[in-house]
Amino acid sequence: MNLHKFVPLLACVVTAWSATAINAAAQSITVAPSNPSIAVGQTQQFTVPEVSPPVDVTAGDYHACVQLQNGGVRCFGRNNEAQLGDGSYVDHASPVSVFQLTQATGVTTGGFHSCAVLSDHTVKCWGQNEVGQSGNGTTTGAPTPVSVSGITTATAVAAGYKHSCALLQNGTVKCWGDNSYGELGNGNTVLQTQRGGPSTAHSSVPVTVTGISTAIAITSSDGYHSCAVLQGGTVKCWGDNGSGQLGNGTRTTATTPVAVTGINNAVAVSSGDFHTCALLADGTIRCWGLNFSGQLGDGTGWDSDVPVQVSGISTAVSVSVGVIHTCAVLQNGTARCWGYNSNGQVGDGTTTDRWAPAAVSGITTAIGAVAAGNNDSCVVLQGGVVKCWGMNPYGELGNGTTADAHTPATVAGLTATWSSSNTNVATINTGGLATGVQSGTATITAIYNGTSANTTLTVGTPPPPQVVLTVNKAGTGRGSVTPNISGLDCPSAADSCMASYNVGAALALTASAAAGSRFDTWSGCDSVNAAVCNVTMNAARTVVPTFTLLQYTLTVAKTGMGSGKVTSSPAGINCGGNCSATFNGDTIVTLTATVTGMTSVFNGWTGCDSSSGTSCTVRMIAAKSVTADFIGVTFP
Repeated sequence: MNLHKFVPLLACVVTAWSATAINAAAQSITVAPSNPSIAVGQTQQFTVPEVSPPVDVTAGDYHACVQLQNGGVRCFGRNNEAQLGDGSYVDHASPVSVFQLTQATGVTTGGFHSCAVLSDHTVKCWGQNEVGQSGNGTTTGAPTPVSVSGITTATAVAAGYKHSCALLQNGTVKCWGDNSYGELGNGNTVLQTQRGGPSTAHSSVPVTVTGISTAIAITSSDGYHSCAVLQGGTVKCWGDNGSGQLGNGTRTTATTPVAVTGINNAVAVSSGDFHTCALLADGTIRCWGLNFSGQLGDGTGWDSDVPVQVSGISTAVSVSVGVIHTCAVLQNGTARCWGYNSNGQVGDGTTTDRWAPAAVSGITTAIGAVAAGNNDSCVVLQGGVVKCWGMNPYGELGNGTTADAHTPATVAGLTATWSSSNTNVATINTGGLATGVQSGTATITAIYNGTSANTTLTVGTPPPPQVVLTVNKAGTGRGSVTPNISGLDCPSAADSCMASYNVGAALALTASAAAGSRFDTWSGCDSVNAAVCNVTMNAARTVVPTFTLLQYTLTVAKTGMGSGKVTSSPAGINCGGNCSATFNGDTIVTLTATVTGMTSVFNGWTGCDSSSGTSCTVRMIAAKSVTADFIGVTFP
C-alpha cells in the first residue's frame, strides 16, 4: 500500500535535526518572510523556519508516519507492537517522534512495523518483528529503530504486512521477514499457512530477490506479495497471487518475480492486500487483482488477473494502494480515491463504495505524497499540512481524536496554525499561503506548540495589466531598436526581442542600423515616421524592422619596382598587381604582403586602418583603397 519511492514526484532536503526542531515548545519561533508586500490578487507563502514541514506520508494497517524535511519522522495511531517507534507501546492520536531517527530520506509503514531509509543509505526498522520483518537477524520486537543487517546502499524501502524490501543503488532488491507466500522473491520453498496466521517460512536478514537487477521503484503489499518497476517501465511481481494481484494472467503463487502483462511505461507501483496498481508515464493508472469493492477503479467490480485502466484519470502524479481502496493525486493538486468506503476512506463525505475514482473533498493543493492505509487515507499539501480521513479507532488520522472522519482532517502538531487579523485585506490557508483581497495591512500570526510569532503583510493596488511587445528583425543586416519607454532591450546582436508594457502604452521604437548595414522599413506599426515605429499597446503586438547588409569594394594597388603579392583574410584579394574584391559591410579584412623576388623588399602600406610590418587591417564600413609598396634592391 506504499508508493515508495517515485523519486521525480518529491525532492527532499536532508538537514541536521534536533529534538527542539520537532518540539518547538521550548524555543521561540519566527515568521518568514518579514513584513512583505503583495498586490491584490497575489499570494505570499509564509513559513516558520524553526519548524520542519512534512514532505511525505505513509499509512500502515492502523498507524501512519510522516517524513519531515529535516530528516525526522513522526508517527501516530496504533502502537501495540511499538510501530510508532517512540519506545512505548501506547497508542497516540497525534504525532510522536521516532526515537533518535534524524536523517531519513524515506519512510514506509507495514502492517505493524515501520522502516526508514537514511541519508547514508542504511535502513532502520521498528515495531513488530515476529518473523524478522525488522531485518536485524532476530525475531525480537523493536520499540525503537534497529539497523537492517547488511544494507548499506539502499535508495528506497517498502514495508508490507509482515515483510520488508529495499531497493539498492545497483538496481537489485533485497527483502526480509515473512516468506509464507514467496514474497521475499528468492525462490525458497514456500510453506503455506492460514492467511494471517503464524509464519512458517521467513528470513530475519535480507535475501536477494531473484532476477532483479535494474529496479527503479519497489512496493511491498499489506498482504503477501511485492513488486518492482524496472528500467524501461516494465513491472515484475512475486508472492501470493490468489486474486491475480501479480498481474501475469494467472492465479499461481510465484516465489520469484514474474512480469506483469502489458505494462511497459510504468514509473511507480503500489500494492495492497489483494490488488496492485501502477502509475504510467502518461499520467494514467493501471490496476489488477481483487475488485469486489471497486478498488481497481475501472467501474466494473470484476476481478482482473491483468492490468485494467482506472476510469477518468489521465494526469496522475502518484498512486497509493490500501487494503481494499486506492488513492491518487493529480497534477492540479486534487486527490481521487476509489473502492471500499465503509469508514469514509474515499474522503468524499459518504460511506458508499466507489467503483470509479471520486474527488476527495476539499483537497486542491496536494503535492503528490499520498497514502492509502487499511481503512484510512492521507495526503501532504503545500506548506506541509497533512490531512487524513477514514477509520480512526486508534488515532491513525493523527488529529488528536479517535473519531472517524469522512472528509479530510488536519493532522495535529506538524505545522503552525495560521491566522490573519484582517481577512478583508488578506486571507491565509492552513498551509501558510496568504492571498491579497484589498489594499491595507493585516497581521499574519503563526502558533506552534503554544508559541506564537507574527509579521505584517501589506496589500497594495495591483499593477496595471500588461501585454507583450515582440520585435522580430528581418533582412540580411543588423541593427538595434530603442524604445521611448524603458523595458525593451533589443541590441544589434539579437534577432528577436520581447518586453511587457502596460495596456495603453504609446511606444515610439527607433531602428538604428549597425555599421555595414542599412535600415529599410518597418511593418506591423500603427504609423511610421522615417526610422520610428509608433505602436499603442492595446493588445499584444509584433513589429518587424528590416535591415539590409551592405557590401563594399576593397581596392589594392601595388607600387614600386619590386615584385610581391597581396592576399586577404577572409579570402577575396589574391594578386601580384592591382586588384579588388567585394566584402560584407563591417567585415574586418586583414591584408598580407608577401615578397616574391630575391631582389625585392616590402616598403610599407598606405590607406590601412592600421598596419604592422607586412600586415594591413581594414574595416569595411565604406569602399576602401590601400597601396602596397615593393621596392627593388640592387647589389654591387
